[in-house]
Amino acid sequence: MKKIVKNLIIALFTFVVLGILINGNFVKDKYVLNNWNQKVPDQILLDEPSTCVYVTEFNDTSFDTLVIPKIIGNLFKVYLNGEEIYSYGTKTGNIWSYTYVVPLKNLSSNKNILKIEIFGLYDAGLPRFPFLTDRISALIYQNFQNFLRHDFYIISIGISFVAGIISFFLGYLLKSKQISQSYDLFGLFLILTAIALFDYQVRTFHFNEITFLIFKKLFLISTYFSSLFYIAALEKYKLKRFRTKWLIWYVFFVSLLPVFSFDFNNYAKFSTVSNMLMLIVLLFVIYDVLYLKMSKLYFSTFFIVFSYIHIILYFLYVRSYHFQGFLTGYGTAFLSISVILMLIDEFEKMVAETNELSNSRYIDPLTKAYNRNILEKLDNSNVEGFFVLIDLDNFKELNDRFGHEKGDEILKKFSNLIIENIRKEDLFIRLGGDEFALIVNLDDPKSFVERLRKLSINVINLDFSYGIVKFSKFSESYRLADKLLYDMKSRNKNK
Repeated sequence: MKKIVKNLIIALFTFVVLGILINGNFVKDKYVLNNWNQKVPDQILLDEPSTCVYVTEFNDTSFDTLVIPKIIGNLFKVYLNGEEIYSYGTKTGNIWSYTYVVPLKNLSSNKNILKIEIFGLYDAGLPRFPFLTDRISALIYQNFQNFLRHDFYIISIGISFVAGIISFFLGYLLKSKQISQSYDLFGLFLILTAIALFDYQVRTFHFNEITFLIFKKLFLISTYFSSLFYIAALEKYKLKRFRTKWLIWYVFFVSLLPVFSFDFNNYAKFSTVSNMLMLIVLLFVIYDVLYLKMSKLYFSTFFIVFSYIHIILYFLYVRSYHFQGFLTGYGTAFLSISVILMLIDEFEKMVAETNELSNSRYIDPLTKAYNRNILEKLDNSNVEGFFVLIDLDNFKELNDRFGHEKGDEILKKFSNLIIENIRKEDLFIRLGGDEFALIVNLDDPKSFVERLRKLSINVINLDFSYGIVKFSKFSESYRLADKLLYDMKSRNKNK
């Protein structure tokens, strides 16, 4: 519970701080234009594509630059004393996430009339008060705001897209089908999230209105289905099954509302309703993360839920309030980073566990030498060098005389001696009983083996016989080496 509360507080604190930075106006020397012919700040929903006109007057000031913190619409033009001095966008432009700086020309020494015409397909407005300041202050403010409200979204798209590709790749490497499917679902969530974030980018499209509306629908529906895939991924990841399959039909139904909006006016209305309905999916996101105890996702999930609730509240109730800078990109970036770090960490654990199991399969528990299971790998590898077959002399008599515990002790001492005196790239294998094998890539393997033999005699008072052949296939190498080993044993017995 402490983790939940801690992450909730941190997420809320981060959300508020970023919101203040994005929505605050920290320019000290400025003249705020707060007296317009229409309500400002505001966002007007239009019944049909049209132009809204905002007019204000101001006297001579020492400032030479107009700053428009935010524009709602697709195209706007700025007039000063009847002369057009700036324009940006197209009839299908996406311009709302930029801050605009307009140099003021031919200022009157007395009264100046400023007019801003905003064309919108389905909405238009000035959601924040424009203000006058000097050019340096305006550019500093513009760069700061555009990084927070626009450039970071580009970073978020990149993070989500790359994280999605990594998730797919890690899923491909995993052998477990169920876990692999959860990685694929996380990948789909991240890719769809990246697509949805394109709606937050400034673009000056030259498409027709139908194409622009299709793109708007695509971005919105990507948001909905990314949430669905996120829940499916969480449940597959933890429960090995997607238990809330009914959400598929729910999200599909919610998506139909904007899909079957055939004009921008209906799209604006239906998308607001569908956004409200998606609150249920967001509640399931919180529930799943908490229920499944995905502690690594607490902070990012809380943050992104705050950001979506903020958007829904904005469109439902308070379009004229000042806290309008959306933080979805930050939530998405935090969530993408959290998900991919979690998946990479889990992947590394699974690889480590697999390696541990794999190693234990190939290691003889008594001597810590490789066991016979390693032989299946040798025939399918490019191992080169010499095969040395080793058999301990008189081991059976020692075992019978002193017992199996003493015999095991001798085997361990012999193995430790060999392992300590061979290279990392050499292979030391226990074939069974007191029979061992070495695979070494040396110019003079016989001298090397003789040195090991002398060490064995001097340190643990144990001699062995051996046969050395060029390594090819194990069965063939073993047959030839065994014959040489037998010949050596015969010679030793006859001494």
